[in-house]
Amino acid sequence: MKRFVDLGGRLQRGKINVDANERPCIDGALLTADVIVMACGAWMKHLFRRTLFSLLETERQDVLLIAPPPGDVRYDDTHFPAWIDHGYPAYGIPASGGFGFKAVITWHHLPMDLDRDDRVVHETAIARTRRYLAHRFPGLVDQPIAGVAVGQISSSKDTHFIIDRHPDHADVVLVAADSGHLYKHGPVIGDHIASLAVGATPVERRFAYGPHDPIALVNRPQ
Repeated sequence: MKRFVDLGGRLQRGKINVDANERPCIDGALLTADVIVMACGAWMKHLFRRTLFSLLETERQDVLLIAPPPGDVRYDDTHFPAWIDHGYPAYGIPASGGFGFKAVITWHHLPMDLDRDDRVVHETAIARTRRYLAHRFPGLVDQPIAGVAVGQISSSKDTHFIIDRHPDHADVVLVAADSGHLYKHGPVIGDHIASLAVGATPVERRFAYGPHDPIALVNRPQ
């Protein structure tokens, strides 16, 4: 954000919403610009209810960071990769920078009220994570929890991003279904979105607005 301001951008904080025609507003006033990029994370589904609600799944995700045993470097970023366990499914990243080993169980159908729900990790998530550690990482099963967080995950049915112009407003670019992955791909996706916004790049077919075919999920243990 500092870089944006240093380059001449203007930062304005306020409540983002849309009018009855899904024109973007801030604090109730219509936004005016040559092009408007709407990238509001998990809130996109509810902001653009007519356009995006049926295309997106928004779920709660409880994140636990597990402290590796003292002196054990097997789970550090120097020895362990970021990982995805499609068979369970689960994913995580190694311990790094003094933070614990991240293990996230992707339990679906855990809705949340983005504006009202407390960001407190459920006891059931802790129990499920412990069971998963016993299944895949027995060396961590009895280790203490070093940190917790609650995230809100937004995705399309085929897990691809939606990066396209609003079907009714050519000057509004929608960036949705980004989960945490848009952050990982930030610089490249940022360049793509900027180029699309100014008309220099066409819409990538797999990121186009419209229904995304669901992918088959492997059965997971309960």
